[in-house]
This record gives sequence, C-alpha cells and structure tokens, in this order.
Amino acid sequence: MIGGIPTLSSATPSWAQTATPSSGQNQRLQTVQKEAEDLPPDQRRKLEKLKQRDQEVHQHEMAHLAAAGSYAMSTPQYSYEIGPDGNAYAVGGEVKMDVSGEVSPEKTIEKAKSLRRAAMAPLHPSAQDFAAVTAVNSLEAQASRQIREEQAQQAELRSQSQKETGGENQPLPSLSLETPAWSMNKNPYYTLQSSISRQTIESTQSVISTVA
Repeated sequence: MIGGIPTLSSATPSWAQTATPSSGQNQRLQTVQKEAEDLPPDQRRKLEKLKQRDQEVHQHEMAHLAAAGSYAMSTPQYSYEIGPDGNAYAVGGEVKMDVSGEVSPEKTIEKAKSLRRAAMAPLHPSAQDFAAVTAVNSLEAQASRQIREEQAQQAELRSQSQKETGGENQPLPSLSLETPAWSMNKNPYYTLQSSISRQTIESTQSVISTVA
C-alpha cells in the first residue's frame, strides 16, 4: 500500500506452496535439483510457468520501485514456490511506499502524482495497485480541499481588511494552520502487490503479474 495508509505488493497466488529458503534448505535443495529434461511433461510445463511467473513478478515490483523513487520504503520482498526442479521461484512480492501527507498541501499534491505513477508503473497493474491509486486520489483531494479553504480564508481577510481601511491595501494577518489530521497517518505506507489465480496459471502460459 502507500504511505500513511497501506502498501504496494504482489500477493501469492492460492495455488502456490510458498517458502523462503534458508541456508540449510538451500543446501538440501541443491541435492534434489533435477534437470528439466529429466522431468515428466506435466512437471516441465509447470516449471516453465513458474519461470515465467518469476520473471513477471520481478519486473512488476521493480517497476513500482523505480517509479516510487524516494517514496519507496523498502526494496521488493518476494514469496516463493519450490519448483519441480528444486529451485525457488517468486510467485508474489511487495514494495512499501510512503503515502503520508507532506508539509504543505501543494507538496502533498505533487507527491500524490508521483505515487499514482508508481502504482500504475507495471505493465499489468493489479487490484491492489488500483486500490493504492484510490488511496492516493483521496490524499490529493484532501490537499486540494485544504488549498481551497486557505484561499477562501485569504479572500475573506482581504475583503474585511479593505472594508476597514476604506479600500486601501493592507498586509494581511498571517494564518496559523494546524497540520491536517490526514497528513498524520499512523501507518505511513501502502503495499502494491502482484497476484494471480490458480486457474490462470494452469490455463495459460502468458501469466499476468499483478499486485494485490
């Protein structure tokens, strides 16, 4: 999801038996690795889909990371499935992004635009990516509303000042604006995820990486 709110990430599909190999597991995996040509046809097909999924998940999360820039709060984190050849393949991932409000509504709007580009950076944005965009749109709308309120206050003060001075321009009193509640989120991040269903992975070799 995105800062001050949730995270951008790639969810693990339901068909995947995930694992994060430890050093001991890696050593064991090396002893059970098999050459692809030694696998039965169905296992070879599954292996090819896992390899494709792995590539797409990495591309998806790296697209988020590159577009997020300084707003990324983490490097991509992946979940894995052990393939028929004994190797681990990424089937899901996430990148946390800061979506907290900035020091001014103008800077918050600029940030929201960058976060929206980051959420939509992958070739195939996921449902979680679109949820992140919704959160960013809300952040931007709140900042825009604050700007309008400040402008209305300034206009009212100017009008009041002109009435009191007979139309002469006088410096306006300064406004003391408190930090809006929306800019102080308790959970300043959002996670973009890439997810895919078991049916999709089994029915096509063109697996789409998404974010959940």
